[in-house]
Amino acid sequence: MTPDRWTRIERLFTEAAALPESERAPFLLSRTQADRQLMADVERLLALDADADAYLTGLAGDLVAHLRQRSRLGGPADP
Repeated sequence: MTPDRWTRIERLFTEAAALPESERAPFLLSRTQADRQLMADVERLLALDADADAYLTGLAGDLVAHLRQRSRLGGPADP
């Protein structure tokens, strides 16, 4: 992948990620035109970003639950 291509992917990803999910596909279609691989690359990054957010949210929730349980039991708050 060329540096110019990566820069374009990164820019499109940043712009698309700021949009509501329902607006992303039309935005990418208009910006990538006939370059289906470019659109697929950006969509793949968006999917990975969503998965990472869900994973981190789950970890944060687990940590909060653990700390609350420990405090109720009178134990140290360290996990």
